[in-house]
Amino acid sequence: MIAADRRIRRSARRQDAWPGVEGPLGATWDGEGTNFAVSSATAEAVDVVLFDEDGVATATDALLERTDLVWHGSVHQVGPVQRAGFRLP
Repeated sequence: MIAADRRIRRSARRQDAWPGVEGPLGATWDGEGTNFAVSSATAEAVDVVLFDEDGVATATDALLERTDLVWHGSVHQVGPVQRAGFRLP
């Protein structure tokens, strides 16, 4: 887990997330990009981390919007086969 955390910190930080919507939770592709939504009662921030085929983090997008307990954002040009995960710093 420590090695993965180091790879995430070295990845390119992007700010391509648009507000998106709070539901449904998880990742939802709309044909142009993917809406990400994650619920957390304690998070102060949420990042979406994009991974390549080897599992190396390639980019990080901050979810900048929050509705109630749900952090959300839409990332342009991220499709349904993109590997992604959430990071709560």
